[in-house]
Amino acid sequence: MRRAILLLGSVALATGCSTVQVAPSEVRPLIEVPTAPHDDIVTAELDGRLRLRGRCLVVERERDRRPYLLIWPPGTRFNGSAVVPALPQRPERTIPIGARVRFSGDLVPWDELGHMPFMARYRPACDFTPFFIGFAR
Repeated sequence: MRRAILLLGSVALATGCSTVQVAPSEVRPLIEVPTAPHDDIVTAELDGRLRLRGRCLVVERERDRRPYLLIWPPGTRFNGSAVVPALPQRPERTIPIGARVRFSGDLVPWDELGHMPFMARYRPACDFTPFFIGFAR
């Protein structure tokens, strides 16, 4: 057994393998779940299916398959197969990927988000029109 471990260690050193420790703050999530302060502004309704597009949690409208990046209230959790939005009117509601959903909120184009610089980090991976959730039905 020791000989096998030594042999594997020698192979790793000879091939240049190394272990890098990464601080938790440097680890990026596999799925992007952007959050912003909850606002009750409602200028649009969005219905469709909750989907994953790459690393992005979106609502895909059924009529044209157009995805919208959902901006959730702070405190929203995602476990890999479902989201638990932090919405006062629907506490602890779990929405699985693929579920039909309907949200009221605010569609805001990327170029109007200059006052929210933290949102810029989501655009490279999730370049879909942002939809700020105000209310879930």
